[in-house]
Amino acid sequence: MAAELQGQWLRGLCFWCAPGNMAMATFKVTWFFQDTVDGTGWTENWWCNSTTADAAYASVSNYASVRPRLMLDTSIITQVRVSSIDTPRDSLITSLVGAVGAIAHATYPSAGVWDALLCRRDVAGYNLLGHVFFHQVPAAIFNGRVYNPAGTVSPVWATSLTSYVTEVTNGTYLLRKKTAPGVYSFVPCTQFIGLRRTERRLGRPFDALHGRRATA
Repeated sequence: MAAELQGQWLRGLCFWCAPGNMAMATFKVTWFFQDTVDGTGWTENWWCNSTTADAAYASVSNYASVRPRLMLDTSIITQVRVSSIDTPRDSLITSLVGAVGAIAHATYPSAGVWDALLCRRDVAGYNLLGHVFFHQVPAAIFNGRVYNPAGTVSPVWATSLTSYVTEVTNGTYLLRKKTAPGVYSFVPCTQFIGLRRTERRLGRPFDALHGRRATA
C-alpha cells in the first residue's frame, strides 16, 4: 500500500512539473529610463502572468518598441527587470539596445524636465486602478496645462499612442489593485487615457541593477 501511494504521489508530481503544466505566477516588470541630456532617470511598472521570468519578459518585450515612439530622442530605455512578486529579489535583468526615443528634440522641444503627461490605467467601467507618467514628451502636445493630442506633433503622436494603447490593452499587461491590507489582485488593463500636464520630480539615472541572476 505504501509503495502504491508513493507511486501515485510521484505520478502527480511529474504531471505538475511537466512542460505546459507549470503554475502561472505574477511578475512585476520594471523598465528603466534615462535622459541623456538632462541626466535624469525614471521607471515604469506593469505586471503580467507567466510560468517563468523569461516567458514573462517575452510576453511584454514589445513594450521597448512601442514606448520609445512617445519619447524624445534624448531619452532611452536602458534595462528591464522582471521579478516574481513572491520572491522579489529573484530577478531577470536584461539590458536593452536600440530603445531610443523617436521624436526629434530639435523639431519638438521638451515640455520640461519635470513636466509629464499624466495617464490613467483602467479596467472596463472606468474603474481607476493607477497612473503612469510619460516623461520627456514634446511641449506641442499641451496647450498650457491641457493635454492636446492633436497638437503640432500630430499625426506622429496620435499614431504612436494608438500603437502603445493597443499593446498595453491586449490582455497581457496587468494592473494591481489593493483589495485588503497587504492583499492585491491583478487584472488586465483595458483602457489607457492621457489626462493632463503635470509636474513630477525625477531622480538621477540608475546604476547597475541587482538580482540573483542577470542576462546581458
